[in-house]
Amino acid sequence: MDTRIKSDDVFGGAEIKFPVKFDLKLFVNGTMPEQEAIAALKTLCGTLAVPAGTAAVRPSQGGKYYCLTIPVTVASKDIFDRLFAAARDLPGVKMVL
Repeated sequence: MDTRIKSDDVFGGAEIKFPVKFDLKLFVNGTMPEQEAIAALKTLCGTLAVPAGTAAVRPSQGGKYYCLTIPVTVASKDIFDRLFAAARDLPGVKMVL
C-alpha cells in the first residue's frame, strides 16, 4: 500500500479537530541567537493568541543549527496556517514542523 503524502496534504487526508495541541519545531541556522529566536517565537504566538509553553533548544552535532521546540495549542485551521507561515519567515528558520 502506498503511504506517500502529497506535500500540500501534510496530514494525509486526516481530519484535524481544533483546538489542537502539538510541539511546534523550528530548525534554525546560527544567524539568530537562541534566546532571540525564543523571544521572536513567543511574540509571534502572543500576536496570534496561541498559548505556548516553555521552549526547549537542542543544538545540532556540528553546532551550525539548532532545533527550537515549543508546545502550542492552536484554535483553528486559519491560525494554524498563519502560525506556520509566520514561523517560516523568522530570520534563520530553515524548516518548520
